[in-house]
Amino acid sequence: MSERMISMRIKWWMIVMAVVLLFPLSIGFSVWQGIREIQQMEVYDVSMAEIADGTYTGRQDTTGIKVEVSVDVSDGRIAAIDILEHENGRGSDAEVIVDDVIAAQSLSVDSISGATLSSTVILKAVEEALLQTSN
Repeated sequence: MSERMISMRIKWWMIVMAVVLLFPLSIGFSVWQGIREIQQMEVYDVSMAEIADGTYTGRQDTTGIKVEVSVDVSDGRIAAIDILEHENGRGSDAEVIVDDVIAAQSLSVDSISGATLSSTVILKAVEEALLQTSN
């Protein structure tokens, strides 16, 4: 085998190895960015006194977790929250947080253990639904 062929094979393998190493690193960086984005989210409680009766939709899209909710307000209270969409990794356990919100009539509830990121994104979608009523 000629030196030129050996050189070409070495270059080819270096390119393959670079792709094999860089792809997982880019995926890892993307996941890390998504986690930081959610960890920096702040969920604010919303005063129900100013919200008219009705059904409101809120959506929150983050890297890795997407949530859409429908919030029913009746007599100044959150009557129901339906999760219309919840794309997540392993955060489906967080969906029970809507029961906590309804019971507390507040977004200031504890995250679901083991599903903290999804809990935060669901709460943020509910907040968005309730905030759109004041526009």
